[in-house]
Amino acid sequence: MDPVLPPEIEQEIFETAATRERSVIPTLLRVCHRVHDWVEPILYRVLVISDFDFPALAALQSKPPTFKERAVRHVYIEYDGESAAQELLSEFPGIESLVINGHHTQELLQVMDALRPSRLNIWVPGTSISRWPAATLSRPLFFRVTHLDLYRDPEPEDDDRQASWEEGWSTLASLSALTHLCLDHSLARDIIRPIVENCISLKVMIAAFWSFHRGEEAAKFAQELPSTVRDVRVVVMTMAEFKEDWERGVRVGQDFWTRAERFLERRRQGDIESSTYLLED
Repeated sequence: MDPVLPPEIEQEIFETAATRERSVIPTLLRVCHRVHDWVEPILYRVLVISDFDFPALAALQSKPPTFKERAVRHVYIEYDGESAAQELLSEFPGIESLVINGHHTQELLQVMDALRPSRLNIWVPGTSISRWPAATLSRPLFFRVTHLDLYRDPEPEDDDRQASWEEGWSTLASLSALTHLCLDHSLARDIIRPIVENCISLKVMIAAFWSFHRGEEAAKFAQELPSTVRDVRVVVMTMAEFKEDWERGVRVGQDFWTRAERFLERRRQGDIESSTYLLED
């Protein structure tokens, strides 16, 4: 098919169509060679990986390294073992947003240090709540992160362990690119005040309750906040279905970050009471 429009305009049209409606990609791939080259990477732009044997991943692994670097931008990965995750992530140096849904070892972190994502979701081990930040947040992986989501899944015997700003969490203040921070409420409870006092580049600070069923607990947390911290950047959120929310965010730009930004803007404009911190999802 001979081009009718200038190549850059034609490319933008086809890429926009493929991005907005992924179901048309198989048809677009058959239009002609140049359209195939433009559109094929969009098939792999977002990867949600919970099974390392699924067909799309097998097809992608047969591609040359330059294609993988250009194509893969957003990765959500959950796993039982880490060896496959380490091998996989080492093949995608162009990742912009990354979710690691699982425990991580030093070996996996070393692989991730070669990446430079701007958005990162990572698990904080409950058994090293104070040692982890000093040893981890200073790694190259975090140098360009603007949106950081840290969640904790404590074991029952770890419930009384507290995060300490002085014993390691002060490393957050050294992340110069960081503008958006989301902490599981168990972490936020301990360190939200020194965070807003010391992380001056922050625009959004979220204390998250990862279940709709914890609405009453979130409301109580939000009501008690003014007694410890008053800051226009803080919002308390109840959230669920994180995987779906994350995928919607990387595909169409609507996720819990954008909802928090809208809430804070409405509060600044006076549409919401300045003492209101709770955003019920």
